[in-house]
Amino acid sequence: MNIDMEHICLSSEEEEQEPVDTGERITDCRFDQSSRLHRCEAHFEIFNSHHVGIQSRGMSNKVRDYDLDLSFLDPAPRRVRSIDWPFAWASALLAGSAAVTITFAPVSTSVTIRVIIAAALLAGAAICLGLLVYRFRDRIVFCSQNGRWPLLTLLNQNPSPVQLQCFVDELSRRICQTRINWPDQQQYLSAELREHRRLRDEGILSPDRYDAIKQRILSKHTQPPGLKSS
Repeated sequence: MNIDMEHICLSSEEEEQEPVDTGERITDCRFDQSSRLHRCEAHFEIFNSHHVGIQSRGMSNKVRDYDLDLSFLDPAPRRVRSIDWPFAWASALLAGSAAVTITFAPVSTSVTIRVIIAAALLAGAAICLGLLVYRFRDRIVFCSQNGRWPLLTLLNQNPSPVQLQCFVDELSRRICQTRINWPDQQQYLSAELREHRRLRDEGILSPDRYDAIKQRILSKHTQPPGLKSS
């Protein structure tokens, strides 16, 4: 069965079935994170057993507020660390240049000039190091099961390693529990696609990202019995 046939199958179910209203919102637990260095904060609320509400605010003060169905997350999170290597190399290069200036400068160069040049280079190295620390990100990420897009992001070791691990374990446990309600893989894929479409409609996912995610989900859709591959 080719991708076009799969597209028709999943898209048809996507249009016919609308997400079910969960009704009253009953909070099970809350978890808060904040970072003064990066001027950001995030609040998480697990409710109705298998949903999580996320409200985050970054440096731009733009608030992102949305809900997720835990059924469609991968229970095994990934640790993602991003390092701005150009700043790391620049800091090391400037610090090395300062050492070379002090040690190997021509004898004719006065000590005062050497010190001034070395100090300027070290100041530049310190600035680059500061930017490196500021731009460093260490996160725990839960991706969608088949869409493989990061939908829930946590700051690592915030507010403490123990508190974070407890919340991560609770999320993973609930995700695994909700999968029991989806014994049929095809229905699960269609429902996961609807969840991503809802996030696109709410502005959480861009249309381009949604299209890429949709193709990943469609590629997981298996051929129904009795049909030959074209």
